[in-house]
Amino acid sequence: MCYYDGSFCLIRPPYLSTVLDSCTGKDIKIAVIDSGWDYNTFFDDRILEGISFIDDSDGFRLSVNANANDNLGHGTACTDIILQIASDAIIYPIKVFNKKLETNIEVLVKAIEHCISIKVDIINLSLGTRLEEALRPLYIVCEKTKNEGIIIVSANSNDDINSYPAMFENVISVRSGEMKEKFDYEYYNDEICECIANGYPTDALTVGGKRIKASGNSYAAPIITGLIALFLQKNIHLDLASIREELKKYCRNSLRVTSG
Repeated sequence: MCYYDGSFCLIRPPYLSTVLDSCTGKDIKIAVIDSGWDYNTFFDDRILEGISFIDDSDGFRLSVNANANDNLGHGTACTDIILQIASDAIIYPIKVFNKKLETNIEVLVKAIEHCISIKVDIINLSLGTRLEEALRPLYIVCEKTKNEGIIIVSANSNDDINSYPAMFENVISVRSGEMKEKFDYEYYNDEICECIANGYPTDALTVGGKRIKASGNSYAAPIITGLIALFLQKNIHLDLASIREELKKYCRNSLRVTSG
């Protein structure tokens, strides 16, 4: 086991530097509901002891246990991207994926409810579903989360067909796009999927300490999560509507100059 040192250099879009001063996400608690963290390879005091909501044997049955170790690399990669931006954030891995990137709605709802109970500031969901039976229970728990002042960031499906919970108005939705700078983003408040962040591809950590080129909406969402952590460090009292205003104000497309 070694100390994780992949994100000590704070990286952010250059045009945000004057806005965010020296913000690093310090004391902002982020739950990454995913496949866990590679505890077998890396120790990091910013990454807390996580929790799993899935049975180790089949990966689908609800079972609360302490094995949040990442078998897939997806959660480790998402966490690494967040820490590349918000290098002093506190990460709480919550495992809902085990042997493959599939889970069930009961597991996901319980995981989000747990985030409410431990009072995190942000939840990163690099996942989604289009199952109709998931709509109501997911919406209810996302609304409860919003009312508790917790920001949910959710990736849209990779085929860009609107998925839950990304299509809900009570979460920040993200899809990937090609950006000039690694952590640039665009914001469109009149779109169901409101944020576009770089996802073609981005450098990220995976299990065993390898670094990979990761592409897709899953890896765009953590960029927005990291930026929101910086916004919240500057003003912890920002609610969902205020976060949307911050994203709109400082997005790359709001700074474009057009000819008259």
